[in-house]
Amino acid sequence: MLGNCATHPNVPAAVSCERCGSFACSECVEFTTTEPSQTLCRACYTRYFGQKASGRAVLAIVLGLASIQGCFPLGIVAYVIALQELAAIDAGQAPLKGRNLAVGAKWLGLIGFGIFVLLILGGALFFAFLR
Repeated sequence: MLGNCATHPNVPAAVSCERCGSFACSECVEFTTTEPSQTLCRACYTRYFGQKASGRAVLAIVLGLASIQGCFPLGIVAYVIALQELAAIDAGQAPLKGRNLAVGAKWLGLIGFGIFVLLILGGALFFAFLR
């Protein structure tokens, strides 16, 4: 038998939240449309699905885009920030809305930094053959 709802202490809980484990009554339970579907308390649902992406996720994607537009060294910064954001999302400290931005920023950062490295190596080879 479950305990009482975390929000309504006098109401018996219908389920426990798959994220935080707190008990929720039928009024407080939320079901996700993600795959796989999750049963969450209202607080977790709002935290992960009802918020905007964090500023860190937005910064990471902006830096990732800048890195492929010519500011190539920013790629490594975008990659590091994206990894930090993904870790925060996995730890439940950042909204899930930022996951796609962080994943995109991670790849854009790698691509931008990869282009930077290739340009440096190509330039070094070019000048080595000029001698």
